[in-house]
Amino acid sequence: MRLRVLQDTKGVRRGTPSIAISNKLMRATLNRHAVMLMSDKYGSEVTHVQILLDDDAPGIFYLQPCLEIADGAKKLDKPSPGTRSLQVSLLLKELNWQEQATTRFPVVWEEEVQAAKVDTNIQR
Repeated sequence: MRLRVLQDTKGVRRGTPSIAISNKLMRATLNRHAVMLMSDKYGSEVTHVQILLDDDAPGIFYLQPCLEIADGAKKLDKPSPGTRSLQVSLLLKELNWQEQATTRFPVVWEEEVQAAKVDTNIQR
């Protein structure tokens, strides 16, 4: 007898911190686990972020929580309870984004930068 666990892959994908980038909408959406990760590490609810690019590491960007008055601060919209989204047209241009379909990437917290790291070189 060979038993296996029946598992919905969409549920698994949502169970880990991730970001979905849509070229069509020019938006990035953080799932609730990514929002919780950022809020826990920041120490309060994250309402604004700065997008940081590493010129030495193409395809990697960071979402650093910040105050509304910080240079380049982008407001996080609330499309649904728990998720947050932001407009990323300039980021997609900087990354020379070619993907047409919405693409999901893992989000990890980078202690050294105190920001959420997204590596678009690894796809889920």
